Amino acid sequence: MQAFGQERQIALDNILDEIGTAKIECYRAEQFSGLLDGLIPIIKDATNIEAERVDCIIELLSTKQFVMVNEETNNFITIFKAKDLGNMMKAAFMNNSTPASVKESLAQSISSLGIIADVNDEYFKPILDLLFDRLKSLEEQFVITPYKKDIDPKRNKYGLRTLQSILNALCVYAIGGIEFQKEIANRGGIEIGYQYIQNKSAKTRVIAAYNQ
Repeated sequence: MQAFGQERQIALDNILDEIGTAKIECYRAEQFSGLLDGLIPIIKDATNIEAERVDCIIELLSTKQFVMVNEETNNFITIFKAKDLGNMMKAAFMNNSTPASVKESLAQSISSLGIIADVNDEYFKPILDLLFDRLKSLEEQFVITPYKKDIDPKRNKYGLRTLQSILNALCVYAIGGIEFQKEIANRGGIEIGYQYIQNKSAKTRVIAAYNQ
């Protein structure tokens, strides 16, 4: 049984590597449907030893879907929601037994995939609180070790560990409508946008502009 578990973990690692190097823009959304079906049983149990790998796979898909053809991006999100994966992820996020690293990855994916469509969603504020808490922690680290573009991770591995990943999640909400913007503004979102609009990273500057 243990050997079988190790084989599954290796298989998940291989899937993660393949998605990481794949030219997603050449794929059709439906090609990921079977993969998502296979991940569902593990997502339902966020304490599973394989949960972190699965959440990393979903997080990677949630970020790489932005380079798909627009129609395929919409199709991917439609397929994702049709499988009720969003609700499973939100439930896992709120589960007190879910490891902190998995919660961060879930928050990133939930945000990037636009799973929360309304500020009244009971999961929105806890996720927003986590985003701002992680941003505060990161800024405290910058006081000790100033931000340097050349050593900033190129891709989030995984969760809310980089400035870009946090700002990107906030950006998704910021462009989601006035009510989302109000919630972000009430937490100092406008000031944050101005703070990073001069960042050395071009991508961070663009994301920061949306948070103003």
